[in-house]
Amino acid sequence: MIFSIFRALLLLGLFSVGGLFLSFGQSRSRQPQELPREEARYKLATGYHRRGLYKEALEVYRDLHQQKGKISDDMLLKRIAECEYGIQKQKNPEPVTIAKLDSLVNTAGYANFSAFAMDGERTLYFTSSRFSSTAGAATPSAPQPSASELLDRVCVARRETLTAPWKVSVLADVESSQFHEGVLNVSPDGHFLFIFRGNNEIFVQDIQQLPQRVKFVPIAQVFNLKVSNKQHISSLAMTNRGQTMYVCIDGGRGDDKKGQGGYDIWQATRNTATGVWSELVNLGTTINTAGNEVSVSALPDGKTIYFASDGLQGVGGYDIYCSTYVDSLRAWSKPSHLGYPINTPNNDVYYNPVLDNPSHAYYSVGKPDVADAYDIYLVSCYGEILSDEEKERRRQRFLRALRDVQVEPLSPKTAKRIAKKKYTPFSENTPATVGVKMLFREIQFSKNKSKILAKSYKSLDALYCWMTWHTGVKIRIAGYTDNVGKKAANYKISRARAQSVASYLIQKGIDPARIDVKGYGRKRPVASNKTEAGRALNRRVEVSVIAR
Repeated sequence: MIFSIFRALLLLGLFSVGGLFLSFGQSRSRQPQELPREEARYKLATGYHRRGLYKEALEVYRDLHQQKGKISDDMLLKRIAECEYGIQKQKNPEPVTIAKLDSLVNTAGYANFSAFAMDGERTLYFTSSRFSSTAGAATPSAPQPSASELLDRVCVARRETLTAPWKVSVLADVESSQFHEGVLNVSPDGHFLFIFRGNNEIFVQDIQQLPQRVKFVPIAQVFNLKVSNKQHISSLAMTNRGQTMYVCIDGGRGDDKKGQGGYDIWQATRNTATGVWSELVNLGTTINTAGNEVSVSALPDGKTIYFASDGLQGVGGYDIYCSTYVDSLRAWSKPSHLGYPINTPNNDVYYNPVLDNPSHAYYSVGKPDVADAYDIYLVSCYGEILSDEEKERRRQRFLRALRDVQVEPLSPKTAKRIAKKKYTPFSENTPATVGVKMLFREIQFSKNKSKILAKSYKSLDALYCWMTWHTGVKIRIAGYTDNVGKKAANYKISRARAQSVASYLIQKGIDPARIDVKGYGRKRPVASNKTEAGRALNRRVEVSVIAR
């Protein structure tokens, strides 16, 4: 059965970092035992690793590798690569925020996963073991079963508004008490819930009949789709108006489905004339690895998929990746790691974008200190998540634009004065972090006007390229003047000049929501207004990072 198999893999260590679980609490059944030094140090590194302390873990892993002890080189090199990749990802966080759903959804000690939001995110279908018939109050003689010993159930959480508390209940029909059950996906039209039950059987619940009628119907009766009970399926996604289906199947089991390794992603298409489904086709080595690909979801057009894998370069455990089918190449793009903070060193699975709000997604993260337990998180994107390859292309474009910018040198005295203002140089190494402030002396305007001079365009183009590279950055453009003229007039023209810079960036494609404009007039001079050179420096544009 799907989720019992999923848990069995967890229990065997296939879903854990290094196959070792480090408990920082007290065990119910075992007394603490003294470990050999090498194993103890490896557990220490694993503990650091699972908490995202990549630098600390890396130091221990490297030391163990140099010692050439009993722990295999391949294992240690894999952990070292994961930590190095994790450090790299933490330095360049993606434009997202991550929020753990409240305790009404994420019950402590239980597995809560595979969540799908509907009705403007006022309804959430997910899988949880909290309503299991084997769950009960723990006593000294009968402790609470571990998450792997509980039966999974299909749950629904509802709320009246986006700020109201969730109300959670279980969806079960007359057969439910005997089997594991879990949410596989929601149909692309939002009418049906795909449910896994028992011995690899897939059922469908008509969502429009809820909550009055709970009846799980075999999928063949609704979608003319037969799934062999020999095919161990861990995930299913139907999209493209119900004409395309993706499933994660254990390639080494049943019906001679030979995959690339363990669980792989397969695809079937539906004949629109006959309604008959094609044979399953493996997505190939671009997507599938010698490891496991255990969960899959897709955008409505069926050409973009999100999946969890432990066989690609990641930061530990299962990570989430994205790939898009390129029609011109008739092939899938190289999977893109969704980066930090979405991917953690623990198991990140079941990443499911919200169909009516693609900037939101719900996914599940394994708890670092509780075996087999998962929590559900909301991902909110405030910028474009780029693949590593696309990031590099945009970085190179920025560097080419930056090389064209010519900056006039300052006198030593003026340079020293400006240095006291703690500007960050505008360069490849400019951090996209809140508080960074850059001086753009090269952006100049017509006298007493807000019209940008043509010689300023190269600097503005470089700024545009920098913003397309750092997609989640929000900036403030501040305009300043010297002390010549009236205060009111200076304030007005300083703001108009800042707005001209913003308009240039917006016309090139930057989202207006990413730009704030301020005019400060003669305030905050960076040089003396007693000389023309000083006044020229005070007539300036500053760009600050105010959010990301």
